[in-house]
Amino acid sequence: MNHIIIGAGAIGMLMASRLSLSGQDVWLWTRSQEQAVRIGDGGIKLAGASGETEKAEPRLVRVQASSFFLPSAELAVGEREEMAVWLTVKQTHLNDAFILKLRQLLPPGALLLCMQNGIGHIERLKEALDKVEVIPVITTEGALTEKGGTLVRHTGQGQIHIAESTSAEAFALQKKLMISLKKAGITAFLSKQLDDRIYQKLLINSVINPLTALYQVRNGELPEDPVRLKLMRALYEEGIHIVRAAGMTCSGKEWEMLLEVCRNTALNESSMFRDVRSGRETEIDSINGGLAALGREFGLPAPLNAAMLSMVKALGFMQTESAGF
Repeated sequence: MNHIIIGAGAIGMLMASRLSLSGQDVWLWTRSQEQAVRIGDGGIKLAGASGETEKAEPRLVRVQASSFFLPSAELAVGEREEMAVWLTVKQTHLNDAFILKLRQLLPPGALLLCMQNGIGHIERLKEALDKVEVIPVITTEGALTEKGGTLVRHTGQGQIHIAESTSAEAFALQKKLMISLKKAGITAFLSKQLDDRIYQKLLINSVINPLTALYQVRNGELPEDPVRLKLMRALYEEGIHIVRAAGMTCSGKEWEMLLEVCRNTALNESSMFRDVRSGRETEIDSINGGLAALGREFGLPAPLNAAMLSMVKALGFMQTESAGF
């Protein structure tokens, strides 16, 4: 199966590397041509792959790369059949111009696999891309980029959950996609009830992302301090009332799952932490802002999530031009 990956951040490069190592056709679309040239000439260096020791040398992975905004992107689409398009950019990049470019590029019936944090974007994409199969995807994989954006470190083994399409044609492609992912050693599942996982990830992100950004700590460090742990629990309690009202089926183990994510991705710096430190726009509006908006729909107050929204924005780094996806 052919794979086009839009976004050369940590998850995008991790997916591109693992799929390419399994012998599959991968084309990585970056924000800038400069970034594409660096990856195209020097390859991606993958560190921390399954079974490797911490000190193992990174594996060099060759992938095709070009800018999303150049005509070569149209050529990539035109030459490929049985194509999966992975959208790994952050919600902050999904502006009107970006979505218009997607509309121009993607053929009718294309699988667009959306891996964004937060809520609200799936509805926007479905409305704008009415001839494309917009598929929500949840991943618990952990990854970090280093050394000029060409080295990606696989910091946490996880799973990918993909919403099962109701279209017979799209579902047939999804079955081939699952074979493709298994070949790459990626644990993936098709799900008819992805809403629970979307709300579950929103809940986890609404706790870990803003607090790691504000305290400037890695995921594993967050619960180690009793004050931070108390604030984590308060944010969690506020959030779970909202997602439960929105229809999430709760098992009663959500708090333990949140702490497990911190343990499993202990070495990770959350995307919001890295964005704040690098002066990039964060996803706070679609995560804590999205959760607060969801609470308003059900008449539930969300003062702590509103506070996270205000405090992260108060850092003064919003609306800064990003160097890449």
